[in-house]
Amino acid sequence: MDNINKVRREKKKLNSPARILSDNFSRQCRLKVLVDIHGIELVAEACGFAVSTLTQYLRVKHPLNIGEDSVRQAETIFKQI
Repeated sequence: MDNINKVRREKKKLNSPARILSDNFSRQCRLKVLVDIHGIELVAEACGFAVSTLTQYLRVKHPLNIGEDSVRQAETIFKQI
């Protein structure tokens, strides 16, 4: 039972609003760096986003839920080219 409580506690930490906001902010910063280097059109294409969607992600003060897979996909693509 002790391990179950540990798992529940860790799961609660991972799903906390502060953690989610922190993760989204980190992804937003990573996208901004990619846009500074490669331009918004290429980054949007690499992420699989419309330019308008990426612009919205980058503009908001409190980042929306940005998928880690999309950001990682773009980072991987730009490492290979």
